[in-house]
Amino acid sequence: MTKKLLIVAGIVCLLAVALYFIPITFNARLDYLTDNKKFDQAYKMIEENEDLKKDVAAYNAAKLKVFCLDKSVPISEVFSALNFLDHSISFNWKNELKNNYSSLIINKLKKFSSSEISNGLALLTTKNSHSWYNSILFKAFKKTALKEQSVSAWNNCILFCPKASEVERFTIKRRKLYFDSVALKRSNVSIEGVIEKNPCYIPILTKMDRVYDRAFSINELYNPEFPRTNFLSRRYIVGDFNSTDASGNCRGSFDLFAKNDKLNEFQDFIKDLKKDRVNVKDTSSLIKWYKGLSNVKKRTHFNAYWMWRNYYDKVEKFRTAPLKRDPVITIGGVDYCIGQRLCLCEIQNDTIKMVAQFVTSSRNVKLYHGPLRDYDRQPRYYAPKCVITSRFWDSRLPYDSLDTRRDAIMKGGSKLVVRYKGRVKLPNFMNMKPDKDYPGSQVFSNGIHEFAVGGRAPGFYMGTPISLGCVRLHSYPSRFLRWWAPNKARFFISYQYKNYVQKYIDPNKKPDTCAVKPL
Repeated sequence: MTKKLLIVAGIVCLLAVALYFIPITFNARLDYLTDNKKFDQAYKMIEENEDLKKDVAAYNAAKLKVFCLDKSVPISEVFSALNFLDHSISFNWKNELKNNYSSLIINKLKKFSSSEISNGLALLTTKNSHSWYNSILFKAFKKTALKEQSVSAWNNCILFCPKASEVERFTIKRRKLYFDSVALKRSNVSIEGVIEKNPCYIPILTKMDRVYDRAFSINELYNPEFPRTNFLSRRYIVGDFNSTDASGNCRGSFDLFAKNDKLNEFQDFIKDLKKDRVNVKDTSSLIKWYKGLSNVKKRTHFNAYWMWRNYYDKVEKFRTAPLKRDPVITIGGVDYCIGQRLCLCEIQNDTIKMVAQFVTSSRNVKLYHGPLRDYDRQPRYYAPKCVITSRFWDSRLPYDSLDTRRDAIMKGGSKLVVRYKGRVKLPNFMNMKPDKDYPGSQVFSNGIHEFAVGGRAPGFYMGTPISLGCVRLHSYPSRFLRWWAPNKARFFISYQYKNYVQKYIDPNKKPDTCAVKPL
């Protein structure tokens, strides 16, 4: 009997030792396998446990644990498991996961770039909500964004930010990255894509100053004639004069007209007019509305009221349909490459807005481009940075007291009309003087203006470099620019000589033996 007892006692001891050294519960075995990095065995054990599969939450929680610890698993698998768990578990389960899985998820996120994480986040169907993992992800993303300072990192942080006030603050931090080409490259953001969508970023995101091979600073965009608190100080012009893209393809060009209710002069004014159901284009209704305002309201809207009347009479009522030009146009049997545009820009808090874009035409590529050279010795006619030094008038319109008042606000303007060689009128002429840093271009005097009144079909060639040197616009765009741009506004001109193309030559077309007469 004693012998039997000893045998039983031995078996019990062996079982005790086994229980101590060999994990037998599912969770204990899973911990053992993951701690020892035996991930293949862990996956197999999860998939072979039929009882576990019946509990959807427990099954996905087990997979999530292995996904977080296995370095070879893509981040998309982690987010996929999170998504399943979020839809299949109870409140108590969520609390347990939040407490036990926070460090696992955060450590997993550290192993991936923000752009990889952004792609994985697309799998989540409950973003920026009260999901149990929301605070975990936000904590990790905020820490990464502050360290990494990339667009994708701030995007992730904003997506899961629980407070509206913080969303605005983080959005500002993200937008400011667009003032920094190095930060954008670090974020894997295409600078070419940014400036194609918004050419107003060309001066600060590209080395558009090809004379000195540099980009301009944000401070160089401002107009020093006005305090920084005045929105007029933040208006500048960009001439994107390449007619082809980097691959040599003609780009085409089109107008994007300004929205009146987005102009700084009229935002609150037009908002109140719409609220009172007043037609802003009906002058009699507008006058009646203004006269019926209280004295306090009249004082509030006084400047906007008279400026709107001036703007409507001299600019808005001449608005046309926006122009759109194909990449290649044929005139007289000759193919012309179209792509030039003039962009009106305004710095607004933490971003830069393109207020308007117009089809334009600059100096004929065949003409002498002067002594100024790029850093690589390519000829250059325009200085990369110019200044608007005068704002002249249009003889077809009366110059009245409201025009005088507007020009006083804009720090300069004249009722005189510029004429080419004393004969041909150039409406809305704005003189552009090369900045003092580019003395090689200062021998040339040019301006921005409506194409010459009475000229020989000048509008046909808009969008290609074909003028004598001035920057040409159609009628409505020239009126708008003259009204919108203050005196001493900065004018940045960007082009590469190889992309400054007038005549389009089809590489697949055989040379034409017939001579084409020049214009």
